[in-house]
Amino acid sequence: MLVTTMRILTMIAALACACGGKKDPPTEPRGADDAAPAPVAADASVATADAALPRIDRPDQPRDPGPARVTQLSLGSNFGCARMSDDTLRCWGDNGWHQLGVDPATTTPGTVVTPPVTDVVEVAAGYAFTCVRKRDRRVWCWGYDLNGELGAASGVTTHVPVQIARIEDAMALAAGMRGGCVVRTDATVGCWGDNTYGQLGDGTTTPHHGPTQALVDHASAVTVDGDTCVVRDDGSLWCWGGNQGTRPTAVTITDVVAASVGGGTSCAIKQGGAVVCWGQNDSGQLGHDGPPSAVPVEVSGLPGATQVSAQGAHVCALAGGSVWCWGAHWSNPGFARSCLQMTRHTGGGGGGGGSPAQWHYCPRATKVPGLTDVIAIDTQDHGGGCALKRDGTIACWDAKAVTPLAL
Repeated sequence: MLVTTMRILTMIAALACACGGKKDPPTEPRGADDAAPAPVAADASVATADAALPRIDRPDQPRDPGPARVTQLSLGSNFGCARMSDDTLRCWGDNGWHQLGVDPATTTPGTVVTPPVTDVVEVAAGYAFTCVRKRDRRVWCWGYDLNGELGAASGVTTHVPVQIARIEDAMALAAGMRGGCVVRTDATVGCWGDNTYGQLGDGTTTPHHGPTQALVDHASAVTVDGDTCVVRDDGSLWCWGGNQGTRPTAVTITDVVAASVGGGTSCAIKQGGAVVCWGQNDSGQLGHDGPPSAVPVEVSGLPGATQVSAQGAHVCALAGGSVWCWGAHWSNPGFARSCLQMTRHTGGGGGGGGSPAQWHYCPRATKVPGLTDVIAIDTQDHGGGCALKRDGTIACWDAKAVTPLAL
């Protein structure tokens, strides 16, 4: 989740039930006011007129005729969806804004639902909406639609899938706070949704409810929240939105293979598995006990990471088949008491909120106990997350325990 002000619930409650009626939608992008800007290079605007753009040939997972099992998961705010091997979806959690893809009037709290969509090869859960990329490379979304999250200016919240116009060549998909982005087969990036803070990357703050092309090329991956970052095929990282401006600018880091933005903190994985983070640090989100940093700093104590997920007051990474987290203590039941410290309440979006007695942080990477043989993770910004295991099952964790999620 692109890469917010979230409801602070326990992870199990969020994942196990629909939790009643509608929740108030966000009014500001996560970290838009207090996120530390990414360091930028001089004259760092990327042109998109390169005649030698690569064409991405990235095959999707084949449809499996056998029993349906989970192949990919994505978490929104208090809900989640999983892509199954038979190209269908399973979704669970809050459905107050139709984000599960079924009519809330027919949703029974605490149950997993199957939205009526097929041919799904990728799912991306935003704040209160969900998007899928299908085998024909088109994108469909449903749920909350005040800011063009569904690619239109209708403002109609619906569980009926809405096709994002003018996208017929999507090879990668991301959804976040108020919109989404795709990487196209020509390695350019198309984004839609709110553009108040330049989230669309087209050099303006002009609203574009339909997709508009970001001023970046040679893209291989995209991550979205209140701001947006793209990994380019040369290993550079380019970001925009939030406090980072309306045009893509280069972060002072090289050899990037993956990235994640969330809640004013951004992280990237470099070749070899090192994780670096920058931005807010009021809850130890940067992996150390110090001030915020506009310069990427390496998180120590991780064995080579293959995935990272930054969300608000905490960050988690997948390394060696295990899940490692740092930041606010309710994101990891394994934090030792000797590691926990009082949050500094610097006005950022990390631990901020509640009384000091409620908010602690652990500024070093700590393994989540009870999670092994993990192949993918995602997190929620109020704490906790879910892990996809090699056997196709999902286990979710909060501050107290790791719990299997039956799909």
